[in-house]
Amino acid sequence: MLKRAKHLAGSCVRLNRSPRAVFSRILLLFSLTDSLEEEEMAAGGQSQLYTILLVKSGRLAFPDYTVERKVKVFQNRDDLIRYEASMRALQELRENLDFSYQEDLPVFLRSFTTGWAYTRILSRGVEILQRLKRYEEAVEELQSLLSQSIYCQDSRGRWWDRLALNLQQHLKKPEQAICAIRDGLATL
Repeated sequence: MLKRAKHLAGSCVRLNRSPRAVFSRILLLFSLTDSLEEEEMAAGGQSQLYTILLVKSGRLAFPDYTVERKVKVFQNRDDLIRYEASMRALQELRENLDFSYQEDLPVFLRSFTTGWAYTRILSRGVEILQRLKRYEEAVEELQSLLSQSIYCQDSRGRWWDRLALNLQQHLKKPEQAICAIRDGLATL
């Protein structure tokens, strides 16, 4: 079976992961975007390469523009690598993953699941939003975290506390803060 598959496939080249990762990062920098489409990730940057080929051959032209770089997007190489990894993690989240089996796990085992890890990431995101003084967005994320009860149950008290604090102190919505306190106490 293997011989037949090799015969049908013909000669193939397998790229080493390290150089491929570097090349992938170069393509990422070439057309920096705030999202990596699923098709593009699966194709390994083929549409970007095709666009470069069209431009180089003169069959595609973009308007002239001037880039004024006043600040660096990435502080260093490690920052770029972390960005790339986070964009891949974001793409993985976009795929409709089935977490329903994780609900049946005992609570203490849920901390070893992807759903728990993603929930912790969202919780850290709330901390970042609060540091940036983006309290409206932090409240939305806290409400989203509190709308589920499967993951990070030990963090729920802290989330309710932060929600009430953000509503009361930062957004000056005392009635909503009181409701958050009441709802938090009711879920204990």
